Amino acid sequence: MKKILKAAERFFRVDLSNIAPSSIWLTIGKTIDTGLALLLAIALARYLSKDVYGEYRYVLSLIGIFGIFTLPSIGTSITRSVARGYAGTFRKGALYIFLGSIGLGMVSVISALYFYMTNNLPLASAFAITALLIPLVEGLGSWRPFLDGSKEFKKKAYRNTISNIFHMVLMACAIGFIYTSSAPPLFALSLMVSAYLLGNGIPNVIFFLK
Repeated sequence: MKKILKAAERFFRVDLSNIAPSSIWLTIGKTIDTGLALLLAIALARYLSKDVYGEYRYVLSLIGIFGIFTLPSIGTSITRSVARGYAGTFRKGALYIFLGSIGLGMVSVISALYFYMTNNLPLASAFAITALLIPLVEGLGSWRPFLDGSKEFKKKAYRNTISNIFHMVLMACAIGFIYTSSAPPLFALSLMVSAYLLGNGIPNVIFFLK
């Protein structure tokens, strides 16, 4: 078997001993993430009102657009540098990403003020919460490219799964509370955005420090 593997490596000119394990763990992690995302999508569509669900998706869409401020290409640079043995690059790259997330927070503040002035209080509240919590989500997620560069694919898949399960539980609690209490749109949207950001942000804080 080893001879076949070596022959394949010479033929394809790649290190299959590294690619095979990484592919397995990435596939396992992706499968679990997809399953959790599907369950969450069903719960959102089933138990949230159309208005709250629409505004919630609108907030997430704008967060995704504003994410350009977090300089996403730095994550790739961290992975490449760590893989080449320059582990110290992680600290500098993480700092730049975190500072970029503050820019995303500033844009969220401007959005909150705009919606407040147009008397759309649910969206104003949602973006005010985003401005406060978004650095935890976007600014401290650099542990993932670090683990990629360190070839710690099993550890990354394990931590991603823990993070996604925590996020799923927090979101399910928020959805359940909104559904059973018939919460008004202002409170419902604020709770959903808070659960989304904290569900992603708290694991990021823990794994970033580790």
